[in-house]
Amino acid sequence: MSVSPDDAIGEAILDAALWRFERFGIAKSTVEDVARRAKVARVTVYRRFPGKEALVGAVVMRELRRFQEQLTAAMDPFEDPADQVVEGFAFTLWTARSHPLFTRLLESEPEALLPHLTTEGAPFLEAGRAFVAARMASQLPGERTHEEMLVAADVAARLAISYAIAPGAPVDLDDPEALRDFTRTYFVRILSI
Repeated sequence: MSVSPDDAIGEAILDAALWRFERFGIAKSTVEDVARRAKVARVTVYRRFPGKEALVGAVVMRELRRFQEQLTAAMDPFEDPADQVVEGFAFTLWTARSHPLFTRLLESEPEALLPHLTTEGAPFLEAGRAFVAARMASQLPGERTHEEMLVAADVAARLAISYAIAPGAPVDLDDPEALRDFTRTYFVRILSI
């Protein structure tokens, strides 16, 4: 579920929910807590979001859209598609590893976050896949079919999620150059860019 950009009340509710989730977690945040923080009635929250799960999903999707805007800005300075992949993958992992909500939930409430990235992650994965496929289509016109780009985008999205949530990578994800070298050596090859 998404809120229209011109829905100031809906945006205030999502802002309040994000604030609560980052500080107290999802389990310890109620719709009433979010309503109080947003300075609206609880029924106003329920008019826009049919329940807490819908509210959580809307917050996650809005954060994904914000991330995609930042990712585009990080990749735009590079003309070579391989360089864009390297910077994009590195930016994705650094952002995931430092995002206040993502890191809080991964550490203290993985049961609240992980379904949105795995078993119930179809909307999240589809948004990531669509973003990557559109980006590839704009950078590699005519070189691949739409279906090939969707498969490559799916691989990219799934790998990014896996590296973001699973500890123990064979490369130091906190070392920018090591991560870029790893991405260029393996990830770019997988995507055949």
